[in-house]
Formats: sequence, structure tokens, C-alpha cells
Amino acid sequence: MVSPRVRRGTAYLLVLVTVMVTVAIGASSVMVHRVRRVRLDRVGDIERARAVAQAGLELATAYIQSDSAWRTNRGLGIWMDGESVLDGVVTLTAVDDDGDAEDDPSDAVTIVSEGVVGSAKQIVSATFQPVPVALDSLSYAVSAEGNVGFEKVINANAGIASNGAMAASSATVNADVYASSTILGLTYTRGKYPSSGTRQHPSTTVFDWYIANGTTINRALLPGGDLRKIVLAPNSNPYGATNPRGIYVINCANNTIKIQDCRIEGTLVLLNVKSDSEISNEVNMKPADPTLPLLLVQGSFTIKTSDKDLSESSEKVNFNPATAPYNGSSDSDQTDVYPRRIEGLIYVSGQLTFDDHIVMVGQAVVGGASIFKADTHTITWNSTYVNNPPQGFMRRYNMLLDVASVARVLDE
Repeated sequence: MVSPRVRRGTAYLLVLVTVMVTVAIGASSVMVHRVRRVRLDRVGDIERARAVAQAGLELATAYIQSDSAWRTNRGLGIWMDGESVLDGVVTLTAVDDDGDAEDDPSDAVTIVSEGVVGSAKQIVSATFQPVPVALDSLSYAVSAEGNVGFEKVINANAGIASNGAMAASSATVNADVYASSTILGLTYTRGKYPSSGTRQHPSTTVFDWYIANGTTINRALLPGGDLRKIVLAPNSNPYGATNPRGIYVINCANNTIKIQDCRIEGTLVLLNVKSDSEISNEVNMKPADPTLPLLLVQGSFTIKTSDKDLSESSEKVNFNPATAPYNGSSDSDQTDVYPRRIEGLIYVSGQLTFDDHIVMVGQAVVGGASIFKADTHTITWNSTYVNNPPQGFMRRYNMLLDVASVARVLDE
């Protein structure tokens, strides 16, 4: 038989153990609650840090879009260093592949945004891609800084524009016409838009990139100083080294140069031409790279092609040798005929005169006046250059966020 004293001791012990267990459970609950609270606070800080990092990207986007000179004014490196944004701090860093923001406006830039709230840190990055914006002169079949005159028939599927005045004399103009001042004449068959402002044209540096990237042809090597009965292409240059993009530069030193009875697949740059220089007779011309111009002329120039096609048998020249296939086809005979055709963008810094029978697919941008003389001219404009403006024909670059490039770099 257990004594009452023993029973009382056992009961006391049970009560004590119960109290200790209760206290332990209570303490544990408090600790669990604190851990949960800390964890929830941590999750909240992470979410807020992520929002701060995202806000940093939005600020970078605003900087780039509001300042066309951001490459000079901000450059690369740290744009913001631990500055307060929302309820955290942000650090913005700009980087590009070659480490130089100003060497090439076509370089992409990557922005790295670090957001910190408490002990939480989030880093996100995004790349901005440059998208070129064309000079508005590329939106026209012909755009001239000087006056424009019409003397015969002109057909164009896009507008013809002048930053001066425009006049038609005994001409039929089958195109919309735009002028900064007056439009004279009664033979316009489509819309007339006088006092319609001016168009943007290239600067005097438009030749620089092509000179730097082109292959020089010594004019002294040209028979009579002219390009006649030859094929000029990326892998075909009768006068020296070839150029992989088909860019060839001839300094005419104020002499006349004539391009006659030729097939040219490339970009021809003519510097310091005498004003009677011209394209004449039968030609088939287009750029090797469809995003590059066909012809750049420093000075005044005339396009005066005949109404005949380019014939190998007539000129006794094979115009599609193995080094310069025509539409992917080459041979060794002299029996082929090529359509008379000028395709691509033409820029003339002085006056451009259209004469005889012009068939052109592309457009002309003119630094001086433009005159349409005898017979019928047909210009078929397309959107190639306005959508992909070549060097020297861009107004600016818009930097657009590449959504696919947005990435979370750090999550802690």
C-alpha cells in the first residue's frame, strides 16, 4: 500500500512536468511565430526589393528615351549609386560589349538594376536595342533640297518633294508633289501640297562611312576616265582589289566620269565629279547589299539612259561571269540580255538631272535642284530604305527594350 505522502509527491511531480511541458509548448509557439514573422518579413522585403529593381529599369528607360545624347551625357558605368527609390535603394549600371558607349550608335546597351530593401537584394537586367529612324527624305521617290522642275512625263508611286519651289512646263506629273513654297503648273494629275514644310537630308559627312569601308579605284586606270563595258561586283573589279560588300570609291578630282554599258552590283561612290558626269546608254545597276545605297555622288550628275536593254552580243562582253552571277546564274557566253534598270538609293549632293528614258526602282535624294527633262521617267519607290536606313541616312536611333532579354540576375 502506497503511503499518502508518496501519492502527494507523485501528483506534485506530474503537475510540475505538466507545467514544464506547457511552458515549453508556449515558448515553442512563440519561437515558431517569430520565425514565421521573420520569414514573412523576409518574403515581403524580397518582393519590395524586386519592385525597386524593376523601378530602376523603368528609370533607365526614361533616361534613354528622354535624352538622345545619353551616350555622351551618361555613357557606361554607374548611373545611380544606392539612391532611394520607393522604400529601398537602387543602383543602376550600364554596360555594352565593347566598353565604349560613343564609338557606335548601333551598339546595344544592357542596364543592370540592383534593388535593396533591408537584407533582401534583387538584381535584374535588360538589353536595349537601337532601332534606326530614317531621314524623312527617304519616304519619297525623289526628295530635293533645291527646286524641282518637270519638262516631260514622270510616273512615280510615291511623292516627289522639294525644300524649295516646284514647276511643271508642258509636263505630265503622275505623282503627288510636295514643296516648301510654291507649286506652279497645271499638269499635275495627283495631289499638290505647296507650303508643306521641308524634308530632312543627309549632312556633308554622308560619304565618310562609305569611304572608310570602300575599296578605292584609281581613276587613272579607267580607259578615258570612264566606267565602260565592265562588271563591277563584290568579287569582280577589273581595276584592282575587290570589296566584300561591293563598295567602290573613285575620286574624280573634278574630272568628268561616265558610266556606260555596264552591269554594276555594288555601291559606287564618286567624289569630286565634274558637273557633266553621267550614267548613260544601257546599264543594269543594283547594290550588292540591298540595305546599302547604289550610288553616292559628290557634285552634280545626270542620269541619261536609253530605252534599250543591256546586250552582251552588242557590247561583246560577258556580263555574268563566274565572279559576278546575275540572279545566281553565270556562264561564259555573250548571248544574254539584261533589262535596263537602275535599282536602289541614289544620293547626289549637287543637282540631279533625269534625261531620256529612266526606269528606276528605288529613290533619289538630292542636295541641290532636280530636273526631269526629255521623255518618260518611271520611278517605283519601295520601303526598303525607310525601314532600314543606311549609314548617313538616319535621323537618330530609338533605343527599344528587348523584352526577351529581361532576366533576374540575383534573387536573395
